[in-house]
Amino acid sequence: MRKIVFLLFVLLCTPVFASEVSISLNPANWIKYRSDSATAVLTQNADGSLRATCNTYRGWMWYRTQDTYNLQGATIRYKWRMHCANNYAWTQDGLYPWAKMSPQNLTTHHSWASSIVISTNTWIYTEVHFNQDRTWTSDYSYNNYQGQPGSTRITGNSGVISDANWDLLANSCLNKYMGDGYASSFYFEIGEAYYTAPEPKIEITQPAQDTIFKNGDLVTLAVELISGAQPPYSFTWTSDIDGTLGTGENLQINTLSLGQHLIICQMDYGDNQSVQSTVRVKILAVPEIEPLGDQAIADGQAYVGPTPVLNSGAGDVEWSLIDGPSGMTINPATGAVTWAEPMVNPAGYTIVIEASNPVGTALAAYTLTVLEAPVIEQADDQIILYGSSYLFDPVLVAGTLPLHWELIAG
Repeated sequence: MRKIVFLLFVLLCTPVFASEVSISLNPANWIKYRSDSATAVLTQNADGSLRATCNTYRGWMWYRTQDTYNLQGATIRYKWRMHCANNYAWTQDGLYPWAKMSPQNLTTHHSWASSIVISTNTWIYTEVHFNQDRTWTSDYSYNNYQGQPGSTRITGNSGVISDANWDLLANSCLNKYMGDGYASSFYFEIGEAYYTAPEPKIEITQPAQDTIFKNGDLVTLAVELISGAQPPYSFTWTSDIDGTLGTGENLQINTLSLGQHLIICQMDYGDNQSVQSTVRVKILAVPEIEPLGDQAIADGQAYVGPTPVLNSGAGDVEWSLIDGPSGMTINPATGAVTWAEPMVNPAGYTIVIEASNPVGTALAAYTLTVLEAPVIEQADDQIILYGSSYLFDPVLVAGTLPLHWELIAG
């Protein structure tokens, strides 16, 4: 026996986004997808339902909506029925890219190849969930949608959505196929069709959270619409430091001020509705160290070096001691070096420190001379004649030459 084929699909087209969308049943909003039966016509019943009629024995017809939809994360509900003069009819339905969402075929009059028999000219309530976790479920019921008062479940199915199929769901249109009818005139009707989608959501895809950029670098800002909103919609980018940055789904900017920014992307849509997504970024300057100047100290005392001064905006700096005498250490937070027991070295020690942050490094060097402290041999008291000249030649016991002598009292 030949079979009547009755399909519901969603095909790849231009997107329409909404939180809840009613799918029009006006024949003017449906077009032929393909049909080899010139006698196939669309009409609208008094109750507003859509009817597609084929007046050719074993002919077929295929119609689709002109409007398009994003079904990612959505639930679509539609009720349908078919009539073929109480003859055998074979049906299945689906949402593109699935050709069939029921586990078995549905037939009227009698079962064929383990199909499930449904009542002719009786409303079937179909509900399909396309979940954000990339799974789908479908339910077919009499009287009402599954789980609603009075509903009687006929069958159902479930599956996993591949990445490719998930992408196809973003651009979809509803279409219906029926063919090979064993009657001179047969028809299908759609009594209602609508879908509900998650509340609009956007996600900033560039840059990643807490990314650090060098001052003046080009920063790419990009946002993705995760779930639908009714077009037209627009995107505006702002910074808590710099204010408005620009508009559009993608934006490039190299004038962000130094500091940590909270970047906000706001999508405006519908009747003064909006949704936001945020990301933190930090703009840093490459470190620059002000000159430290050479230093000289006497031995016998601990040495604490000067705290280096950095340029403005060179944050997140960590200090390292690149070169210095044995036993010298550096404070990684301040850059000051310490040396508990300096060793005498009239030629001086070369000290090299480094400041580094995520966007660059800087080096600074100075010379530290450690001198031996002078020690003078104690002299005895002396008596001289008034009016005579006097010469005292002190004896240097220890000390690094050359020395500077100075009369303190006399």
